Amino acid sequence: TFDRWMLLGVPILALVLAGVFAMFYVAAVRGVTSGDTGSDLVRDELRALGPITRGQRNVMTAFFVTVALWLLPGVFAITGQGGLATAYARVMPESVAAMIGAILLFVLPVHWPAGRFTLTWEEASAIDWGMVVLFRGGISMGALATSTGLATAMGTSLAGLMDGPSPLALTAMFTATAIVISEAASNTASATIMVPIP
Repeated sequence: TFDRWMLLGVPILALVLAGVFAMFYVAAVRGVTSGDTGSDLVRDELRALGPITRGQRNVMTAFFVTVALWLLPGVFAITGQGGLATAYARVMPESVAAMIGAILLFVLPVHWPAGRFTLTWEEASAIDWGMVVLFRGGISMGALATSTGLATAMGTSLAGLMDGPSPLALTAMFTATAIVISEAASNTASATIMVPIP
């Protein structure tokens, strides 16, 4: 679930950001000073960007609504309302929350009297939908490989090629297999197929 992914990802992100900050502070910006004109330059750039537009506010609204819908089951679970979290996840799966965020872009107005909304159909049709379908199809293919037992059969067959393989040999073999699969599918699909293989 999204909240369990956050529990894993956010601490890793914090550690990586702390490491990058320390690296920049110690090595990259040592002895570098911005001078008296540094703050003026930043102010000029912010002024050139102009104020936040109505469309930008709408995109932020759609983004935060989507994230809130994704995080609500975790909030319910943390506060001890496990039954409510389960019921909410059944009614509002993560895919539905994402669709609500996308729909908001079509219904939040930029200029109501002119009938202009955040995302027009012309702009939506210009999106590379083939890439979206390819990406999602790869994830579906990986999920089907797991649910049908194909991933387990692949793992058993690959491990059977060697007599008493060591962990290093298995790692090398599965890495090579993942590289071959990633030539025909996206990296996400390759990971979805390979990770569940025992």
